This record gives sequence, structure tokens and C-alpha cells, in this order.
Amino acid sequence: MLRRILPPKTKRDLKKPDPFTVKERGLFEDTAQRISSRLELMLLRFMVHAGLRLGEALAARLENFDPDRKT
Repeated sequence: MLRRILPPKTKRDLKKPDPFTVKERGLFEDTAQRISSRLELMLLRFMVHAGLRLGEALAARLENFDPDRKT
């Protein structure tokens, strides 16, 4: 799923963090919305806004969240 959206690893420097700019995040979400199912889109939005990698997002459980502390 992410391979269809992100550039190839050879074009990214994986040693430095590369957060999305607002423009890049918008482009990412627009592309994801066009080619992903609703469930995939929800997962991708969660990952982008929380700064999670795929494994972290898939491992997240409801008990990991504390709405009072916003964590």
C-alpha cells in the first residue's frame, strides 16, 4: 500500500528524519484518497498525523491511548 504512495527508498535518505511539509502531507492524503480503501485511508491518516510507522500503527491498541493526557 505505501509503495504506491511514497518515493522509492533509494531517493530518500533513511538516516535523517524527513517529516512531511504541509504541502507534502496534503499531496500524500490526496493520493491516498484516490488509490486506497476507506480502511487504508484511515490507517494512513492515523500514521501521518501521529508520526507512526506501519508496524507501530498496526500494533496500537485502544488501551495505549489516554484522552485526558492527549497521548
